[in-house]
Amino acid sequence: MESQNGPVPPSPAQIEKAVYEYPYAKIVQQYLDGWIKTLNSGTVVSTLLSAVATAFFIHIQEKIANNSSPSTMPSTPSSTAPSSQTATTRALLVFAYASIFANCTAAITSFYLANYLLYIPIQISQKMFRQSSVDFNINNLITHINSQIGYADWRMVRIYWQFTSFFGFISVFVELALYGYQFETSRDVKIALGFLTVMGAIPLVASVYIIIQRIRSLLNENPTL
Repeated sequence: MESQNGPVPPSPAQIEKAVYEYPYAKIVQQYLDGWIKTLNSGTVVSTLLSAVATAFFIHIQEKIANNSSPSTMPSTPSSTAPSSQTATTRALLVFAYASIFANCTAAITSFYLANYLLYIPIQISQKMFRQSSVDFNINNLITHINSQIGYADWRMVRIYWQFTSFFGFISVFVELALYGYQFETSRDVKIALGFLTVMGAIPLVASVYIIIQRIRSLLNENPTL
């Protein structure tokens, strides 16, 4: 309905209906809430691991510097800090850097994805409210949600987030194992630390395997979330 001054803006009741009462609104919200909760949890975990990895990295740098100081090294002209580092020490530094970067990246990515999904119900409602409910049924609802999300981009960013998350988790476990192997003097402690690291990494490796299988099925089937 239009007035002489132009189109009549929708009333608050119409706006509320468009946002909250379009067909299958509860299904859409539940569909997205699962991912949003997962992403929010991932943000918290990755942020905590980033802080832990940073603190551990500082400790490792101090430990390596103390072990490489002239008072703890043979007094030979060719003795320098870089040459005194073993392969284990260099690997420890690599995973120390990797754990920080991977967990920070995962935290930022999951935060971005969660905020992005918050706008999807509004986008869906705007289109659904302009069409009759006959045009949308439970069979094509998922397809419509995917089209509003931008499934191709969402899938790639989601895979990237999952990769950085699990790589960040595994890097912390590997970092702990290498630290124990390099600096612990007790053999029993080394064995116990290695056993705990393997036991902690098994669920992560299994999850990576499940993700890989899921990605393969997504590439062979019609895209679904």
